[in-house]
Amino acid sequence: MNYNVSHDVHNNPHGFGKSFNSLVAAGSVRYQRRLHLQQLLPVTLIKIDDHSLQNCRWIIARLASALRHERNRGRRAHWAYSLNRHVALLQAYRGEQRFLEELKD
Repeated sequence: MNYNVSHDVHNNPHGFGKSFNSLVAAGSVRYQRRLHLQQLLPVTLIKIDDHSLQNCRWIIARLASALRHERNRGRRAHWAYSLNRHVALLQAYRGEQRFLEELKD
């Protein structure tokens, strides 16, 4: 799965899409699993410190699920929606994807 900003945002004359993509890209480069993941998902340090291919895929699946839930909250204008959490989840998801690609090589 690839989570991208909707096409409507890219056509925004105010440049919001570029700013958002830059923010997510910068955060995903700085992403550190041990520092950030426990704040986003209910995972143990044992899972966080496991750098196996299988565990990396498991974490990505959990982040994808959390992203879906957060995005749906935003679409429904739910009171619990948090743009900051949404961005953090997306940064972690892309950081984990990058980590998975490095493991495959």
